[in-house]
Amino acid sequence: MLDSEQWRSRVVADGQTLCPACQSMNLTMGACGIGSMTVHQEYVCEDCQYEFAALFGLTGCPRAQRADFLVGDTVAFTDQHLHERIGTIVGINQKTASVQCNPDEGHWGVSFALLRKVVDL
Repeated sequence: MLDSEQWRSRVVADGQTLCPACQSMNLTMGACGIGSMTVHQEYVCEDCQYEFAALFGLTGCPRAQRADFLVGDTVAFTDQHLHERIGTIVGINQKTASVQCNPDEGHWGVSFALLRKVVDL
């Protein structure tokens, strides 16, 4: 059985979660709790039936910046009423982008950190 430090080192080095009892990667994920900086994940090993939980730290994503956007980009953001909005950048200011979501409405001034690029696949 791997102790906590050995298990952590292996998971980080291999980039794969494995059973601390038998070192199998044949795992079923159970309940998951996501916090602002951590993820708590429960597992069951399908080979030895060992049950364990892991706590992972989230390293975060870099926040979007002004240089990441151009006029004409399609973007998404969540408005103050928690509605998902999709629109086109029609202007760029120092701290915000002007986003037009509907031609019948005005423009939204949205901080770059709140914007996500929309890519058509």
